Amino acid sequence: MFDITTIGTASIDTFLELEDIIPYTDAKTKSLRYSFPLGEKVAVKTVEEHFGGNAMNTAIGLQRLKVKTAIITALGNCAKCSSVKAHLAKEKVEIGYIKTSDKSELNKSFILDWRKDKSDRVILSYHQQKNFSNLQFPKTKFFYLTSLGAHFQSVCAQIPKTARLIINPGGVELAHSDELLLPLLEKTEALILNKTEAAHLIMVDPISTSPEFMMSHILALGCSTVVITCGKNGAYAREKNDAHAFFAKSI
Repeated sequence: MFDITTIGTASIDTFLELEDIIPYTDAKTKSLRYSFPLGEKVAVKTVEEHFGGNAMNTAIGLQRLKVKTAIITALGNCAKCSSVKAHLAKEKVEIGYIKTSDKSELNKSFILDWRKDKSDRVILSYHQQKNFSNLQFPKTKFFYLTSLGAHFQSVCAQIPKTARLIINPGGVELAHSDELLLPLLEKTEALILNKTEAAHLIMVDPISTSPEFMMSHILALGCSTVVITCGKNGAYAREKNDAHAFFAKSI
């Protein structure tokens, strides 16, 4: 039996460290934005390419911590997809449950970095076709369910009914939370969100609302534990039957 099995998409992430960027604060939202000079070249300081995707990164991270981990994802038959499998196998993540099909391709993301500061990055995501039909599921203590986009409902319908879920949703799942996310929370052991996502889920302002307030209201939706990450300001966690929140500093 595995300790945890991650479910989600895999991608190739290309990191572009930019130089000639002009930052400014949006007058309405107060959010930080960048502007590019139209018709001109923008200098790229460094370019790095890595395998990515939440399910893949989490599986590798957990396995490095000696947590017995498998991954369920959809890959094609191209050389890049074979490299993904080889990389996971090298990290000792079980790859026997990956769905391989000519109908699947790797997602691509381009991460625009400014001064190597993750709080300032912009991610351009391109989601390719996937085949998540007729999946096989291992015996596992937990399923870690993350961004699946248009495939979220079809994958959830295949997950064993007795499964213990940890959910770290993506943009599509949050945008359609009433339909996709909320029905699963009653059997969700832990829901992991960043502060902006948590605020979106309960429709409050992310700047003026405290993580403690958000956790209290999210727990009322049904999950057993909620985790809210706040970037360089650390992370918070709270269980449903505990009035006290746990805080962890950013390392």
